[in-house]
Amino acid sequence: MNRIDDVKARAQVVLLRYRLRLFFVTGTLVWIGFLRLIILFLTPLTRTLLIYSFGFFFLGFVLSFTQLFSGPITFSLGTYLYNRKNPPEETDFPELYDVAKQMEYPYNKKIRVTDNPDVDSAYTNMNTGEITFPRNYREKYSLEEILSILAHEVAHLKTRKKSYFDMGWVMGGTVLAALGLAMVLPTIFAQIGAFAVFYLLLVVALQRNEYRADEEAAKILGPDHLISVFRGFARDKRYAGGSESHPAPKKRIARLRRLFSHDERKKAKGTSD
Repeated sequence: MNRIDDVKARAQVVLLRYRLRLFFVTGTLVWIGFLRLIILFLTPLTRTLLIYSFGFFFLGFVLSFTQLFSGPITFSLGTYLYNRKNPPEETDFPELYDVAKQMEYPYNKKIRVTDNPDVDSAYTNMNTGEITFPRNYREKYSLEEILSILAHEVAHLKTRKKSYFDMGWVMGGTVLAALGLAMVLPTIFAQIGAFAVFYLLLVVALQRNEYRADEEAAKILGPDHLISVFRGFARDKRYAGGSESHPAPKKRIARLRRLFSHDERKKAKGTSD
């Protein structure tokens, strides 16, 4: 297997893991709901067999979520160690500073450019406000596309209070779900069900955060350059299906087109009035 085939194979595994997590979460909730409906009509033996049949979902649940939580930890640790030996290049980006002012979020930190092979997309440190992007972006994208990507990252900083609020309702919704399930299910199933609900709410909150940043950046720079970037993501198997934190590129494109075509219609109507 050559390197290209190996990369494709690894990408397919990553997508499979995301889909497996969704399968195990929804399967778990359906199974718990089904068990709750019929449990009063079962004999003790049948009830025990059905409970133990949950082992398949539970095993998949544990294995898939181990990867979910270990991935960000491994990435953060690996990036930290790489940066100690190979510090990112720091550069000014005056065009971004101008855009940030228009976004009403003054941003004047230096942009970090890295050669780390594990960093294949731009990201923001929400604590320090540092934005990092791979060096190969300069070959892959035009200046306008890079500017749109970085404006998206600035938008994350501008809207982080809303992101924290979203995490608040994720936790609140999980607590309510846990209390509700605990009233009708044995403890272990209530806990597993609550964790499944937490996962689904977390996906909604994280993807909402990305949609929000897309919109904030497109308000200033227009949607066309972001759409161009997302088209490239859609052709890459690593990103085409999306993830817990990032919606599928095709969904992001469709949303940008819907939002801004609607805004244009409103402006046109206002002008004619």
